[in-house]
Amino acid sequence: MIRDRLFRLLPFLLGSLAIAGIVHLVIILLVPAVAGSTAAARLSAGAPANRLELLAGGPPGSSELPFPFADPAMVTAVCRFDLSEGPVRLRVPTADGFLSVVVLRPDGRVQHALTDRAATRRQLAIVLATPQQLRQLESLDPDDQPVQDLRLRASHPGGVAVIRSLAQRDAERPAIQALLGRASCQQD
Repeated sequence: MIRDRLFRLLPFLLGSLAIAGIVHLVIILLVPAVAGSTAAARLSAGAPANRLELLAGGPPGSSELPFPFADPAMVTAVCRFDLSEGPVRLRVPTADGFLSVVVLRPDGRVQHALTDRAATRRQLAIVLATPQQLRQLESLDPDDQPVQDLRLRASHPGGVAVIRSLAQRDAERPAIQALLGRASCQQD
């Protein structure tokens, strides 16, 4: 008797679980499209175009994180770039610790990601440009000299470059902030 009732309820339970799973998946996929503030929008809020801004943030344990869920051991700088007037040159000195540069599109999706391993002469030299601007830059290159910059194609004329460097100890934070303070982001 109980067994018969369970077998009659089984299709209903399985159907309910399937519908709940589909609804859950659809909601998860819709959240980025419905969300009002993307990572790029939050990071570039108030940041001037083509200028590097060091984000305020305290050492681990402090409440001065630049945005929600930020890693307190990371020192972060942001460059909101605008390629409408020409390419943007980003120069970031490197140190012994971890350093990364992530280029975000205006919708917040990652377009390029680099680490300090791409650096030459202890510096990351990056040129962000549209495809047309890249062709123009390549036409000006001398044939007998290698290009020293990493040239990244931007699919949109604007976006955000996020530079992060790891402060393994609290005592390293001021030196890393000074290092990122020497970085530049300017129109070419």
